[in-house]
Amino acid sequence: MSRPLRRLGDVGWEISIADGATRVAIDYGVTIATTDGYTFRIEQPFVPTDAEGSEFLLVPEGDPLRLCPVLALARTTVASARAFDDGRLELDLADGSTIRVPCGEDYEPWEAAGPSGLKIVAVPGGELSVWQ
Repeated sequence: MSRPLRRLGDVGWEISIADGATRVAIDYGVTIATTDGYTFRIEQPFVPTDAEGSEFLLVPEGDPLRLCPVLALARTTVASARAFDDGRLELDLADGSTIRVPCGEDYEPWEAAGPSGLKIVAVPGGELSVWQ
């Protein structure tokens, strides 16, 4: 198996996803899991953009009924994932949609885990903690 992370110059990390078919779980956060062992947990407001370019602001700790657009991610495929040094996360899906999670000032907005003990946490103030 290849290394789960590849450095993107001096801006962040590309997370190597081989088989990104997804399932989605919603509680006080949104968790996107891939069949090859990656999970992305989002706990702060984030912006998914559908394949037509429509954007939505979703708030995981808000009304769960307003998270319905997230359900469209189930059974799709995460094509690529990038974690940026400033604390942002970007997920590209095979259907042309994207998810962008901004950095957080007061809380950890997202975290990712994967094979071989990979763990990435976006820490408050816009940084990443990376274990691999």
